[in-house]
Amino acid sequence: EKEAAFLHINGEATTSSTRSTEEQMMDDVQSTGSGSKGSNSTGSEIIEAVNGNQHELQQYELATTAIFDPHTGFLNRDQTLEWRGWMMVVFIVYQITNASNYCHNFIHILFTSFCWMSGYGHFAYFYRTNDYSFVRISRVLWRTNFIALFLCLSLGQQSSSYILYFFCPLQTYFFLLTYFTMRIGYHMNYSTYGLRLKLMVLAFVVFLIWDVDSGLFWLLNVLIFKAGPPATGAPSGPLWEWYYRSSLDHWSTFAGIVFAASAPIMALHLRKLESKNWHVQWMAKASIGFFLLCGSYLWGSSVVSMEHTTFNSIHAYIGLVPILCYVFFRNISKTARLYTISCLKPLGENALEMYVVHHHLLLSSNGSKVLTILRGYPKCNLFLLVLLCYRVSQKLHFVSQYLCDMLLPLHRSDMKCRRFVGYMIAFVGSFYFMGFWLLRMEIATPRILALVIIVCGGLIYQTIMDMTWSKFHQGSNMAAQTKKVDIPHEEHESPIAKTFPLLFASMFICLLGFTWHMMALIGAGKINQLLLSDCELVANNGRWARIDTTCNEFYSGSSYRKLGLTSYGNCQQNFVWGWERQPSASLCRFTHRHTVELKTKLEKRTILFIGDITTQHMFHAVCRALGDNDANGFDSNNPKHGDIVKELSSIDKHDPHDISMVYKWAPLATDQVRKLREYEHVTVDMLPDLLVMGGGVMDALHVYATDEDQESHKKAIRSLAMELRNLGTKKDLPTVWITPPTIHTKALGTEEKRENMNEEEVENMRVLYSNLGVNDAASFVIDGPSFTGNDRVTESHDGIQYAAEFYDVGAQILFNALDWLLPHDDPDDLDPFVAPETGSMGSSLLGIMILLFAFLSLFFFDSYLGLSYISSVFSNGVTPCDLYEEAFNPILERIPKQHQQPIVKDGGSNQDLSSSLAPGDDKIVSVLENDETLSLLHDHDSERVSDRNR
Repeated sequence: EKEAAFLHINGEATTSSTRSTEEQMMDDVQSTGSGSKGSNSTGSEIIEAVNGNQHELQQYELATTAIFDPHTGFLNRDQTLEWRGWMMVVFIVYQITNASNYCHNFIHILFTSFCWMSGYGHFAYFYRTNDYSFVRISRVLWRTNFIALFLCLSLGQQSSSYILYFFCPLQTYFFLLTYFTMRIGYHMNYSTYGLRLKLMVLAFVVFLIWDVDSGLFWLLNVLIFKAGPPATGAPSGPLWEWYYRSSLDHWSTFAGIVFAASAPIMALHLRKLESKNWHVQWMAKASIGFFLLCGSYLWGSSVVSMEHTTFNSIHAYIGLVPILCYVFFRNISKTARLYTISCLKPLGENALEMYVVHHHLLLSSNGSKVLTILRGYPKCNLFLLVLLCYRVSQKLHFVSQYLCDMLLPLHRSDMKCRRFVGYMIAFVGSFYFMGFWLLRMEIATPRILALVIIVCGGLIYQTIMDMTWSKFHQGSNMAAQTKKVDIPHEEHESPIAKTFPLLFASMFICLLGFTWHMMALIGAGKINQLLLSDCELVANNGRWARIDTTCNEFYSGSSYRKLGLTSYGNCQQNFVWGWERQPSASLCRFTHRHTVELKTKLEKRTILFIGDITTQHMFHAVCRALGDNDANGFDSNNPKHGDIVKELSSIDKHDPHDISMVYKWAPLATDQVRKLREYEHVTVDMLPDLLVMGGGVMDALHVYATDEDQESHKKAIRSLAMELRNLGTKKDLPTVWITPPTIHTKALGTEEKRENMNEEEVENMRVLYSNLGVNDAASFVIDGPSFTGNDRVTESHDGIQYAAEFYDVGAQILFNALDWLLPHDDPDDLDPFVAPETGSMGSSLLGIMILLFAFLSLFFFDSYLGLSYISSVFSNGVTPCDLYEEAFNPILERIPKQHQQPIVKDGGSNQDLSSSLAPGDDKIVSVLENDETLSLLHDHDSERVSDRNR
């Protein structure tokens, strides 16, 4: 019963409903005591082994339950699974709602927490097992990087890059930092101050790499991450992206290591406080929690609300405070440690996989939109996406763990593991070289690819079968003998068994390739490409749609909380303009272009607007889209009908290249011709990059009353068309013409306007401009009635002008047309890419502050930065420095041989962790392997010891 309880405490499945406790005890001790497959231990010997270990196991349980119990121990496994689970929920909600505009700073604390837990788990594992074997390292690196690297190789550099999944290299980097810290000078790990001196050296290394701009970071990382050019997920180059991501959390993993170094003391500290009277206990805990809450409040009220650049510069130093606060209050009592939210644990188990796959199964358009599977059913679509993302991540977690156990099993020696890793690298490298060769030879067609896959797959399959068939045959015979049944097994494969898998796989590859090819033909594989010029014909096809706001429960609740509005007579509805859906094969996917994309597109360009009041409104709409929120604001100092010049900053604030915006007032066709002739003798270098013009409304009012006026006006229109054609053909200047908007005749202020500027007369003017060649002379035509007509024409206050949102739609039509009007420049004409300099995010002063706190935490044996000493004011015998021996002795007594040398598996046996421990210690290894304090951020359930060790 004690043995069964011991296994249950450490997460072992007892399955008492199908097997008796004695059978489980006998199986477990037989596999443990024998140490080999061929054990002939009898039942009496097994029972003696169990009875002999009872006292030892009981003593160990009493000494270490507060730390190792995965259900009630300090920062136990269930807690950290729950922690990772709810953080993953928050992260997914953040991505779905595109909350980066208002809580971008807050989300960084989640990644800081993940890095903190990683340092905590890695350090605890190395400290309690002294296992620095190559098997251990390779398994951790496999689990961290397998999915990300597989996607990088599968999707290609244009769709995926390693830095896109920045969390994977971040975990890898800091794991290796922890490994080398513990491995170098391992004999110092178990002395009172030797380990702490090593960790202070690590702190100085981190300080020199990130907090001092000495070029050390560049020197250590430039070979891994290139300094340029931009890549998927790294707009400023992989090296800068890596510097940015690692700088945000460069102290997080170290903080987790420091916390783990004194975690047994903190667990004992809590147990001693909980043994006191309740008022003494809670006064002591409240004294610690008060200061942690104050620090977290300051962080939440001031730091989180900082400007993004300022927040990034201090987050690595301040973001650790809320983590310590959460850990303290989450473990503040036995009840808090006992209860967890079970539904969050599966999310925590698959956190790494969910982070990787959400880029592809949850988001689209480079992470700017939620993937749409069920168009028109947003809630059902979201539910389906989240469910799909979770199930795929769950399956990937299983596959990754299964392959890890198959390719890098725990019982394999270091030499065999190194050899097998070499085989895998050579295997992947050969296929990578083959793909590179096919591309260089320009023969990478679907048929060739299918042929290569089928041939190479058949060779791999046959090689594996030849290497494993004999062992499989022997194992099957042994299983048949054990079960005492006759199972026919052929020593060699039958022709059917040999050919069927190959035929089935070949058919599957051909079917898959054919499906992908047909989807590519209808446009399914070209979502992120620029729009083609053929899309000009449907660029204006759209309409306004009514979107419910105030009747929506979310907006109703928000209005009640903020404005006290509890009821509505009628539901208010806003209008949103959208393009008509086009066939996928046309590749015409019109989208709303955001500011960052537009600034990147228009960097170092000049846009010239010439025309009437509609063109002026379009000018202001473009300025608003580029970040000028004050465009077209009420200002009596600005002339209503005058020229405007603006210089708008580009996206790169460190090296700004202004975007020039120029507007020239020209309400009549004759005015527009005169303005254009100013550019007849201008060199190409002095021309704008884009010309936007519009007119016709004022002509209908002022110059189209008599027959003479009409003939003169037609002559001006022909001249206008000729000037536009000359600019387009002779000087290669793209031009855009904006037709007059829909006229609200009833809102016109005078009788003269209602007679000469009504919608019928203006429509005649649109037809006239088109017939005389203006529309054909322009590179693109924006149809004014497309975004001002329909059901909203009555919203024009003077019959001609509309609200700003109407012209914002016209600007979006123009921005989509820029895909073919302003294609990318010739790479030879572009300035060479210059990546930002690393070292700008570090702070030497704040780094020194962290060094002082690290010294305080390490040498005062307090994970809470010295705050635990405050509790000694209310209770005796709880000073952390006095609890060191009592907390660590039960741990150090169990691993006496680990003080001498690290555990490294040799090449001549299947030696593993249990073989270097004293008799009975293999049970403790099982505890350590299942304890959450030893589990990794992404590896909490993957590093189980084998059944033999248990």
